[in-house]
This record gives sequence, structure tokens and C-alpha cells, in this order.
Amino acid sequence: MIGQLLATETGEKVLLHTNFSTYPRGPIFAFAISDRAIYLQSRKRFAAPQDWRYRRVPLAKVREVRIRRVPAIGVWLISLIIGVGGALTLLPLIRNGGPFPDHFLLLVVATAGALLLPLTTLGRRGLVVILNEGRYTWNPPFLQLLFHIPVPLGRRDRAQIKQVLHQIVTACYSAGVPVTGTERPPTWPEG
Repeated sequence: MIGQLLATETGEKVLLHTNFSTYPRGPIFAFAISDRAIYLQSRKRFAAPQDWRYRRVPLAKVREVRIRRVPAIGVWLISLIIGVGGALTLLPLIRNGGPFPDHFLLLVVATAGALLLPLTTLGRRGLVVILNEGRYTWNPPFLQLLFHIPVPLGRRDRAQIKQVLHQIVTACYSAGVPVTGTERPPTWPEG
């Protein structure tokens, strides 16, 4: 993989260096911060998910780091469309009460799944780094591939994302970068 090595300047102290993926061969999130710069993940537009590099941004060019709630309006709309479509398809079958086709159970499961899908987006937080010349945004995935089938992230994966965001906030406080969007500031590191 490209980008695994973090090239720092001499005398630069790395406060945090993290990269993880919620599932094998999935998109990788990489972030590093030192006492002089933030290292953001950079990828070409049509590159593979594993093909990324670090982009070094000096702390003087970083205005603030935000932890924000990820909007889920797209998931709600897709869920509504699939749920209404499934309900409209099931209604004549249930009203007639006759022999149900072989795909009846599949329609019931798809409709119920569509109505439960927005619950997977509750509590999702993302990272926004506001720079002098733009912004860097990372939204964690809410689905992962399990045997090539998209399923919601498990409790362990959500806890891992929350832990990484907490580590980023703590490292930003240590480097003196302003942080907004957290409910309470993390404990200051000793030293």
C-alpha cells in the first residue's frame, strides 16, 4: 500500500498516527498529527481504496478541527422510497389473501430492512479539518461488506471509530489546534 510511511521533518514529534478500515479491502482512513503539522489522507479521484498518500499541512494553515454529526438525509430518503415501494407491492398481495408468490418473504424482509436502515445512521460523527485554503472531510461508513453483502457496522466497529475520533481530538488539543463539536473536552494529557 502506498502511504504507510509517515515522512516527518527532523525533530518533529508525532502525537498520533492512525489508519484503519472497518472491513478487509475496504476504504482506509488515515490521519496523523505532530507538533508541527497535520497529515491528511490524500487520494486520486479514480484510484483504488488502498491507494493513498499523506498530505502534510503545517499547523499554521489549520484553522480548526470539528467533530460533527453526519447528516443522514440520503439514507432516510432511500429508506422511504424502498419502504413505500415494498408496502405498495405487498398491499395487493395481503388484501387478496390468496396464494402468496415465492418472493413474498423477500418483499417482507426488504420492506422491514428498508424501514430499519435509518437506525444504522444514528449517532454517526465525522471529522472536518478546516484549512486556510479549503477543508478536509471524513465521514465514517455506515455499512460494511460481509461476504459481499452490505450490512450495518457492528458495535465493535462503531466503538473503534469513536475511539479514533477521541484520539484525534486529544492529539489536536495537545498540538494546540482549536477543536469544536465535542460534547466535553477530553482529559488533557500529562506533561
